[in-house]
Amino acid sequence: MQRQGQILDNVFKNLPQAIILVDHNLKIIRVNHQAEIVFGISQVVSKNQYLFDFIQPQIASQAKYDLVNNIVKKYRYEQKIKFKVGTKTKVCKINSFRVKNGGFDNCICILINDITENEKRKRELKEVKERLELAVDGAKIGIWDWNVKTNAVHYNHNWAQMLGYQLSELEKNINTWLKLLHSEDEARIFEKMNDHFQGKTAIYSSQYRLLTKSGSWKWIRDIGKVIERDNTGAVKRIVGVHIDIDQQKRAAKEIEYLSIHDELTGLYNRRYFNKRLAELRNSYQYPISLIIGDIDNLKIINDNYGHSMGDHYIKKTAAALEKSLREDDIVARIGGDEFAIILARTDQNLAQTVISRIERNIKIENQKGELPEPLTIALGSETVTEQVADLEKCFNQADQKMYQQKKFRA
Repeated sequence: MQRQGQILDNVFKNLPQAIILVDHNLKIIRVNHQAEIVFGISQVVSKNQYLFDFIQPQIASQAKYDLVNNIVKKYRYEQKIKFKVGTKTKVCKINSFRVKNGGFDNCICILINDITENEKRKRELKEVKERLELAVDGAKIGIWDWNVKTNAVHYNHNWAQMLGYQLSELEKNINTWLKLLHSEDEARIFEKMNDHFQGKTAIYSSQYRLLTKSGSWKWIRDIGKVIERDNTGAVKRIVGVHIDIDQQKRAAKEIEYLSIHDELTGLYNRRYFNKRLAELRNSYQYPISLIIGDIDNLKIINDNYGHSMGDHYIKKTAAALEKSLREDDIVARIGGDEFAIILARTDQNLAQTVISRIERNIKIENQKGELPEPLTIALGSETVTEQVADLEKCFNQADQKMYQQKKFRA
């Protein structure tokens, strides 16, 4: 029996949990080693002292009274309390219960877990979460969380509002996303997602269009990552974000358009014309014919009627040229009053037919009587029949023929 008591006494002293034994007046009977460490009290000093002489709850007097009452009167009691220990504050979880037998009959055993660090980590995580939520909300980032096994998906309100919906209008499953996806983007998206599911990529990332509530298409950047797999390695859960890139896409498209188009007429510009000519150099689209055109007397129009009228002549010419060409033909404004046309798979006879159509459409424009002076344009053409020919030389020859016609008219 004595041996058993020694074992229990040794266990009491060395348990990693702080334990304080008190009587019904909360006078300390005994503390174990861990309690001495946590609260900075010693066995000798604490003897015959009261619990709250050493450990001060940071609560109001009434709450302190209730705490004492609960510890003393309840058979079992559990509570989380902040204690003032020296200059520090400790957050502890206490569990008290009555001891009815053993060496400490009719005393109260108080088990105390110091959870200060855990609470600190919880606060830090809460702060991080709150900051993240503020950032997500401020940046209007949509969040999705997909359970691949059940196909349930959590969408946040930004995800819905990005597409013009209220969150309550959307079903919380993967079909919501699939129904809104542009059919032309599906194959590319599924390939990227499958690569990520198979572990070939660190993250899943794609750009595609989703249908908004108003019926328009909006460009989205979608970034996600698998965060959970089952025992076989199959994907269980993937989480990601939606970022609205529609304005950037439209701006990029506008920049791309302006980089290869003439601002005044909407025709291609010289940059695109040269690029297309270089691409055709080693193609199989021969014979290739080039037509060069130059508006007559545009300087006189500008001097007599102003540059806005001159611009009107340029736009009228551009419209007549476009109307005269086939869908695959290329027409560009390559100078102030100069235009160039690329006719792939077109021999010299067909090129002359195109020139005739241009002259006819210019004549029709003049018959409207909207211009103060007749609109005329000098045209020259040249054709190359095989790849060994020099397209730059072809261009120069067409240009010379155009100037010969202009000189003849003068």
